[in-house]
Amino acid sequence: MIGYLSASIEWSARSGDPEAWRSWWHDADVLHRYFLGKDNAPFHAVWWPAILAGSDPNLHLPDDLVVNHYLTSGSKMSASRGVGFTVKAGIERLGVDGLRHALCSLNPESADVEFSWEHAAELRRTGLLGAIANPVYRVASLLWRRYEGRIDAQAWADAVFEREVAAARLESIGATFRDAELRGALSLVQAVGAEVNRTLAEQEPWRLPNEEGHRVLTRLLPALDVLGVASWPIVPETAGRMRRILGREIEPRSWLVEEGPPVIRDAPVPPLQL
Repeated sequence: MIGYLSASIEWSARSGDPEAWRSWWHDADVLHRYFLGKDNAPFHAVWWPAILAGSDPNLHLPDDLVVNHYLTSGSKMSASRGVGFTVKAGIERLGVDGLRHALCSLNPESADVEFSWEHAAELRRTGLLGAIANPVYRVASLLWRRYEGRIDAQAWADAVFEREVAAARLESIGATFRDAELRGALSLVQAVGAEVNRTLAEQEPWRLPNEEGHRVLTRLLPALDVLGVASWPIVPETAGRMRRILGREIEPRSWLVEEGPPVIRDAPVPPLQL
């Protein structure tokens, strides 16, 4: 655990500012939240704060311990025991975002959770692609093919309710993240995408007259902005590509639904190529 502090000091020295580590370790306003397994809770709750306090009274003590149960593969995953898989193996099989998404979906917050490659691949298909990436691609591609990427300006102006709902959902997801409920936050993100998919299935805007179809698609855009921002902490590569489809900056600058409408400048890339 001393490595937490020594790594910060080493990073500062290599960055050219030997005192940079103090901005984290001596700042009373920074939130120090530790994610750990249940077997490490006693050390982090008692011994580690004592070590910090005894080393330097100005060091920031832990504010919050987020204690999880075990991810298992027949038994508790353990690198030293050779149970489970390496990060490299996970990335090779699922991709970076696929692995991040699966681990967040399976986060053992209340009980031990069994991991399998089959289940992780299914989560990638139904969750990452089906409920996060696909809704953005479907709406954007329909707007591109039928309306050359243009939005219905009047429908956007009228979509006050949709933007208010989007802002409320984004705030709710952010609050869930702040409470360190990662699995719950991901579930809320995917619920937004699932609702977009339901609207498309129920209203079939591709079958509607041009004006009506244009209106339906335009009023779904605030929900797509929510997906692009709210999925960023979990699957940043996918979120960045979705935001690029919508003409947004790749990295969100705030946890807000943007005021101006998206701009679809190019034919959207299918989700499997994200």
